[in-house]
Amino acid sequence: MELNDKEFDAAFRKKVFDADPQFEEAAWGKMEQKLKRRDRLVFFRNSAVLCLMLLGAVIGFYSIGDKRVRPVTEVVVGVRSGNVPEGTAPAGSLTENIEVKVDAELKMKKADELTHSAYRKDTIENDAAAMAQSPVNTQESATVPESASAAVLADKPEIPADAKQQNRTKRALPMSLSISAGPEFNSASSLIGGNPGFSAGVAFGVGVTKNLSLQTGVHYSIKDYHTNNYAYKFSNERVQGLISGVEASCLVLEIPLLVSYRISENYKRSIDLNAGISSYFMLREDYTFKYTPQSGIEDRFVERRNENQHYLSVVDLSATYFIKLKKEQLHLGFEPFVKIPLSGVGEGKVNLKSSGISLRLRYDIDKKNN
Repeated sequence: MELNDKEFDAAFRKKVFDADPQFEEAAWGKMEQKLKRRDRLVFFRNSAVLCLMLLGAVIGFYSIGDKRVRPVTEVVVGVRSGNVPEGTAPAGSLTENIEVKVDAELKMKKADELTHSAYRKDTIENDAAAMAQSPVNTQESATVPESASAAVLADKPEIPADAKQQNRTKRALPMSLSISAGPEFNSASSLIGGNPGFSAGVAFGVGVTKNLSLQTGVHYSIKDYHTNNYAYKFSNERVQGLISGVEASCLVLEIPLLVSYRISENYKRSIDLNAGISSYFMLREDYTFKYTPQSGIEDRFVERRNENQHYLSVVDLSATYFIKLKKEQLHLGFEPFVKIPLSGVGEGKVNLKSSGISLRLRYDIDKKNN
């Protein structure tokens, strides 16, 4: 039976619009890779601007701080002679000045004590000389009128302008290096616990104030986890009903940007609170898809390498308890932590949470071992 032009055109249109196009996972993956390349360029551009601004702020802060001058002066304690009668005038003059160099930060009380001691010393020496020259007036020469003592004690230490010294103290930039390692637990459902893994890395810290510092570094972690078919986002939603679960093993490179605040410190220990955000670079992802028995499909294994990056998308919270070792520059710390993603992690965009505890060894670069 031959079809006319209208019937043929209607049959063709029906076939075109009713057909279910076959999903090509490879083509979808190529399109996602192109989008990810563009995201990387945007991320590195924004990160470069942010780092330059942060570096400029730190340099400006310490440049202003270096201009502060902490003067160290020489305090000259003078002992002036009072109105001493001629009979009791010692051979030596009471106008000898005793120059005592003290730090400007010493209290006025210490300067007064030096004045008292200097006056007593000169009085004893001069009285002894007077007694040797005038033995008849021994009793009288040993007596100094109270008016002279009051005049001396009333005098304040004099700070001559020519005796001042300006000691320009440059504030050292506190820096530290640390290494850490410890177990990590990963789960797509709970914050604490999950499949065991491992994490290790190095970190670099720069102090901004006495108790506030910035930290960054590189961490390498093994994240193994198990999830169901609903937590894993499939590119083809029709496959979701055929899969019962997903087993995953991922190698991840982490780059954290943290702010650390020291809440307590003494000569033995210190406690820091850390908060910040991290970037995940998925170096390798291995997935095993478990199909339901009803589907009749065997389990499928999928491997991805360097295909997923998550920039500034993981909240990093931790606390560090440091113990100061015998060497002043070394500190041993215990650091419990949790990591909460702001977006999905990995190929399946899983809400992968991590927790654990690390053993940390910190080396303070700016401190000198006494």
